[in-house]
Amino acid sequence: METNIQTNKALAGVFIFITGIILLLNQLNIILLPVWLLSWPMIIVVYGIYKLIKSKFIKAGGYIITLIGLVFIYGKIEPSFEPTQFIWPLFFISLGLALLFNSNKKNVKWKMKCEKHYYNHTQTQS
Repeated sequence: METNIQTNKALAGVFIFITGIILLLNQLNIILLPVWLLSWPMIIVVYGIYKLIKSKFIKAGGYIITLIGLVFIYGKIEPSFEPTQFIWPLFFISLGLALLFNSNKKNVKWKMKCEKHYYNHTQTQS
């Protein structure tokens, strides 16, 4: 367990270090990166992808976070597209999906619990 925490800290340190080097090289005009690559929506996308990987692409939250970040990145790439007009629809879609996925999990857990109780009950009667 201790080794896993140290490995995660080391990977985070390497990632932050490399990000700093890339930002410095971009500021010095040694490398030129697209504007959208170094923007706050990209942080949202990276976080969403992190959540997806952490949940093994099962939970909806990572997809929703990534989608929202991509909408804002598209707004930076295409100036005629205004992503703020999609905030409320995306909010309600996200909320609805979260409720659907969470309620489904609770139903599955409840069914498993009932089946386990039924199985244990029938075993004790036999």
